[in-house]
Amino acid sequence: MAVVYPDVNSLWDALTAEWGAAGTYGLLLETYLAGVVSTTAIGAEFDGTPNLYDVLVTGGIPTAWPAAAVPAADVSIAQVIRQIYDDQVLIAGYIDTEIGVIDGIVDNILIDTAAIAWGDITTIDGIVDTIVARTQYHVIKETWFSAPDDVIGLTQAASDDNLPSVTLPVLAGRTIDRVFVGFAIGFIENTHAAANGLTAAINVRVMRDDGAWDTNDITAVALPDNSLMTGGSEKRAGVVFIGEADVSSEVDVFNDTYLMRLDGCTVDNDFLNLYDVQTFLVVIYH
Repeated sequence: MAVVYPDVNSLWDALTAEWGAAGTYGLLLETYLAGVVSTTAIGAEFDGTPNLYDVLVTGGIPTAWPAAAVPAADVSIAQVIRQIYDDQVLIAGYIDTEIGVIDGIVDNILIDTAAIAWGDITTIDGIVDTIVARTQYHVIKETWFSAPDDVIGLTQAASDDNLPSVTLPVLAGRTIDRVFVGFAIGFIENTHAAANGLTAAINVRVMRDDGAWDTNDITAVALPDNSLMTGGSEKRAGVVFIGEADVSSEVDVFNDTYLMRLDGCTVDNDFLNLYDVQTFLVVIYH
């Protein structure tokens, strides 16, 4: 900031405010300023040719002030004016300093704003988009069950034993995200005198009802060897199996029926009967 030097009128205002227009120094300055601002030559007012610069900066005083205006005090008008000038310069310096501080703060704000504009705001936009997407993408999980089958008999001979099918309802505008297959057995009966269970690991497989077995079906639940083990000539409580595999690649639409079966199932001894068998589909959709 450039320092603004006081003009003659502002100096006069300062002095008259301090001592009053009728004060000794006021009269002295009035006489001097009258010569400065009038068309009368400065020399006509004083001996020599003093000017305002001499008074303000060097502290010089004309050698012949009008007698009626010469101050009795030992403080010259030049000193008074010079003090006013110095004070204004000092104040201007303070202002320059404060403006420098403010400039620094503004620069930091601009830097921070730029950083936010090109960095954080992009991140915030991404977060907001995610929130909006998740709000719109309202995930629902529901389970649909088959009708129960009263009994399924397993034998030593390998066979593909059908399980009850599940029909998904009409849900317009919904999209299936993930699907898991499960099946439940009410109780198990072993009609053989020896213990009985699965001879080898098998899979429960699933497909849409318009597909072909061994072509369109996929693995839904894996059953390990010796599953369903039941003591000789005994009955035991049933079990519930839920597969870990996501079968949404095959169970992919609503308003359709899905078939399931035990693929290549064999047991240690004839017969192992499964009672009150029911299958179900756990569907996650939006």
